[in-house]
Amino acid sequence: TTLAATLDADEISRAVYADSIGSLYLELLTLDLENQARRQDLAEISLTAPGGTVLASSRPDLVPGEPNDYWELDRTAVSLALEGIPSATRLFNLQETPQKSAHAPVLDFDPEFAEEFTVAVVTVSGNQDFFDSLAQLRHGALLTGAMVLLVLVLTGVLLQRVSARFTRYQDR
Repeated sequence: TTLAATLDADEISRAVYADSIGSLYLELLTLDLENQARRQDLAEISLTAPGGTVLASSRPDLVPGEPNDYWELDRTAVSLALEGIPSATRLFNLQETPQKSAHAPVLDFDPEFAEEFTVAVVTVSGNQDFFDSLAQLRHGALLTGAMVLLVLVLTGVLLQRVSARFTRYQDR
């Protein structure tokens, strides 16, 4: 959402309508998206027109002017973003690789109708290493929980034995 808010909706609109200034903006934006994806260790950042055409992307397989085929993986999340609501996809496996993306609308204001409209959607996808780390964290959390449960059970058994001995001692 933060990235979407920083993009110039007017420049994107120009690019959608093949304006030469808009095309230059998209070339510079592609370089910026590649740098941001690298800095933030993301698998991908892309900008797609409402019709599904890629405008700019940090990924080489998402070619500007071509359809964004990844949108079909979770059409509901994309539809929400097109309606102006940021959304995230469910976690799914794409060719044995965990994948999760977030979509945020790039909004512009139409003074004639006094309302905002979506000029593009920014998609950000997490890097596989991130999801591998989550699996390790989940495993570690389960192991820690099991150890804590074991300690609590052993402490309960110990306290029960101490209580039983104390009761026997008092009965003497």
